[in-house]
Formats: sequence, structure tokens, C-alpha cells
Amino acid sequence: MPKSNSGRPLPPLLPLEYCTLARASRLLDCEVEDLVHWALIGAVKLCLKPDDIEQPYFSVKLPVYNEIKQLIDPAESVTSLALGMSALHFNTEDFLTSEQRNGLISFPGISISGIWRIEFPLIGPERADKDSDAFNPLWLFSDNTAGVTVVCHTGPKARFSESEILITYSELKKLHTAITTGAPLKSKYNDADIANSIAQNNELISASKPERNSPGRAEATLSIVELALKALNLQLELVDDPYKLYSQLNDLLRKNQLTEIQITDRGFADMLDKAKSARAARQPKLNS
Repeated sequence: MPKSNSGRPLPPLLPLEYCTLARASRLLDCEVEDLVHWALIGAVKLCLKPDDIEQPYFSVKLPVYNEIKQLIDPAESVTSLALGMSALHFNTEDFLTSEQRNGLISFPGISISGIWRIEFPLIGPERADKDSDAFNPLWLFSDNTAGVTVVCHTGPKARFSESEILITYSELKKLHTAITTGAPLKSKYNDADIANSIAQNNELISASKPERNSPGRAEATLSIVELALKALNLQLELVDDPYKLYSQLNDLLRKNQLTEIQITDRGFADMLDKAKSARAARQPKLNS
């Protein structure tokens, strides 16, 4: 009969709140590839510190929005909200007056700090290029505090290195116990709760994706927007601040009793970003 896995000894873990995958591999006497594998099958969660991301997009389902609203003091103009090791910072009025769309509450203009979880299987297709380890996680999940989990869309320009991926102490301890005792790890293949959690996250991501458009159509829209800015004597630089531009254009449309832009501000920002990328890619061909 095959010998059962009785585990192998490891030194006690240091009381670290989190560490890099490189250090975790030394603490657990395993390879970084092992940690990545365990993350891919849902056995452990990996994280990032997204302190430098500008204006990630914030989306929560309505019940979660109502839970967060209970934690906010409407008398404060700016709110910093801690959710475990994750934190949100935003304008209170924007939060309290944001609109519901498709069962979600969404608005831009926040900043985030602390530790945010990534769905590791989702980062592969978003790599900057095949020769780089840079990746775009696109979606970041906060700690779950009092039943509240927040998902942030980081935008298409956010870039991280694989060396920046972190693992928290609780996940380290889970692996340490499995390695020293030989107990099998729970994963999406043998645990219904993990599989359901991943499925729910994917559902939330799918529901809150920005509207997409083809590069050609998006670039045409950008040209029209730039023409409108010139005609209205507005700053052309507004195309680099799409959320502000979205708001100003809708204000003008309302004042002139015209139909407002029929996509979300996030979809509008995503469209302009794609248009600028398409134009930049086409420009060298025009100059050659």
C-alpha cells in the first residue's frame, strides 16, 4: 500500500501580517510556483497593496451599499472606511447620492489603500506583454467585514509586478498547517464553498464590467468629443479627465434639453481610453 502523507516539519511561522511570495516560499520551504498553483485552484488567496492606483472604480451590490451606508457619517465631507486590512477613501456626498444601475451601486473618484485580494486566475490574460511579468489585476476585492465585501475596478492602465504579490498570515498559516500535518488543502475542486465563492466573484465582475466598444467607433467618438469641446470653448485636456468630462457634457445636454449620454461614466471613460490607445497605435502608420 502507498505510504500516507504524514507531512514534514517546518520552523514556526514569524508573526507577519503579510509577506511577498518569495519570502513565503522560503518560510514554507516550497517554490513560488507552488504558491501560484495553490492560488489558481482557490486553496489560498493572494493580495496586492494598490496604493498608487488613481481613481479605481467602485462597485457594490445594493444590499452591500446599504450596509456600508450605515458606517458613514453624512456630516463628514470625506470618508475613510476600513474593511479589515483594506481601506476606502471617498467623497461622502458622491457616495450617498450615487445611482443604482443593474442592481449595482457604482461611482468613480475614490482612492484605496491597504491590502486587497486578487482573483489570481484572472490576471493571466491581462499581462502587459509576453516578455514581461507585469500584469493588470483589473478587479480587487476588499476584506470581508461585517458581511461587506467591496470590489474595485482598477482600470486598464494599472500595472503590477509579480514580485509585488503578497500573501497574508492567515493564508500562510493554512499552508503551514497542511505541509506539516499532511492534511489535504481545500480547493475549488473539492470544496463547494470555495467553488461558490469564486463563482459569485465572477458573477459580480461580469455584472460590473464597463461597456465596451470597438477601437474604430471609440476613436470616432473621441474626435466628436474633441470637436464639441472646441465648439463650446472648453479645455481639450478634459479628455484626460473622462469622469469630469462626462459630468460636464451631461450638464450641457440637460440644459439644452437633449438626451444624456446613454452609457455609464465608467463605460465612457473606458471608451475614451480605448480610443486614445487606438489613435496612438495608428499614428506611427500615418507618419511613416
